[in-house]
Amino acid sequence: MLVDARVQSALRDIEFVQYDIETSSGADAAKRCNVTSVPAVIGVAPDGTPRPFKMGSEPTVEEFVTFLQQAKTH
Repeated sequence: MLVDARVQSALRDIEFVQYDIETSSGADAAKRCNVTSVPAVIGVAPDGTPRPFKMGSEPTVEEFVTFLQQAKTH
């Protein structure tokens, strides 16, 4: 999915941080963002507030691009 041109375009201004929920920092991040299943994709505002997110099965390219667009505008 990440090699899709639409996804690459939507990712242009986004910084990714990846956590392993089996570590203490990952478990803490999951708790703060109310993650109840994995994988989880969460947008975080500059003030640290979680934005729209998707948990569970891998999203389609269209769903992921829509999520990224929403995360940038909310």
